[in-house]
Amino acid sequence: MEELIYKTVHWLGETYSGYRGRPTHRFEVIVLVALAIAGMISTALYRAKRQAFESRTAQAVAAKPLVAVAFSEENGQVIRQVATLREGVAGYSVSVSRCCGDDCVEVCSQALGSMVAVEAYLRGHTVFVLADFSRQDD
Repeated sequence: MEELIYKTVHWLGETYSGYRGRPTHRFEVIVLVALAIAGMISTALYRAKRQAFESRTAQAVAAKPLVAVAFSEENGQVIRQVATLREGVAGYSVSVSRCCGDDCVEVCSQALGSMVAVEAYLRGHTVFVLADFSRQDD
């Protein structure tokens, strides 16, 4: 048993000329390969979760428009931002309104073709993300 352990440790400790002539140990290569495989697996899992989330959101918005609300404060006044996500003929539409007291003004409105485009638009132009949206109970 000790001989097997000794041979394994010796094999892992061997060096060879690696990147730019830097000596590299075999155990370093094994660790790097393991990290690359773990990274690929975690990326695939994240992508699958993201696609499932977008699919659930698309099904929910098909049944009823989704709403997100955010509150902030400017100059001592409470500002309420309301975003609505609807499904239309050509895709999805997002509209964001800003309410200060009784005054409501539509800040932006955009028609988009996919949930990926909706997420990108929300992150780039509003304070909302796709996960903020939920069904509004009447």
